[in-house]
This record gives sequence, C-alpha cells and structure tokens, in this order.
Amino acid sequence: SISFTRPGAEATGLTTVRIATGAPEAVAVGADTAAKAVADGRVTGTGADLTVQLNYETKATGAYPIVQLAYAVVCDRGNDGAALARYRPFLVSAVSEREQRAAAENGYGTLPPALAQKVRGNLATLG
Repeated sequence: SISFTRPGAEATGLTTVRIATGAPEAVAVGADTAAKAVADGRVTGTGADLTVQLNYETKATGAYPIVQLAYAVVCDRGNDGAALARYRPFLVSAVSEREQRAAAENGYGTLPPALAQKVRGNLATLG
C-alpha cells in the first residue's frame, strides 16, 4: 500500500521511496528536494498576484515533484485596517528568513529565496 505521513517519518522505521522523474537519479522525498521542485515551477500572475505553476513533470536534478503548496489569499487593496494589523505580521513572519530556516530544520520545504522575497515585498504594500 501507499501512505502519506509527516516529513521525518522514516526516522520511525518507515521506508520511503525514490521516484524516477527522468532526472539522472531517482529522487527521494525531503524538504530540500521539494523546495527544488517548487523552484522549478513558474511564478505566474501580475502585480501583487503571485501563483506558482508547479511543473509536475520536472526532470530537474534532485527535484521531488509530488508537492502541495499552501496559499494565503489576501487582497492587495481595501483591507480592513484592524484585520490587516492581525494577519500581516503572521504572514510576514511565515515567509521571513528565520521562519523559512525553521521550516527546513523541521523537515518542511521552503520557498525559493526569490519567491520569498517577492512575497515579502507584496506584503509590505498591502493596504
């Protein structure tokens, strides 16, 4: 059977697979290999609209393309001031260099640095 578990489950004795993507070597799941798959994606949208179009057929070396991204949908204008004051600090923290490092240290994939910088820039301009 196939199961999905939290990152790091192999430390409990579970066996994980490597998938053949067409890259020179089969790729194992991991925070770094998931991040490489995201980096191989294409950022689409205009202005403050950022979306990542993942390349599920990537052949990039070390990219594990079976990933799921989480999105935060926030209006770039017209936000309620009180609400904005609550959620902007959370989102800014989530994409900060410190939290991206913490995510990696805990077995989670991170945003590619260029994309994280774009997100930080967009968060700074919310109104």
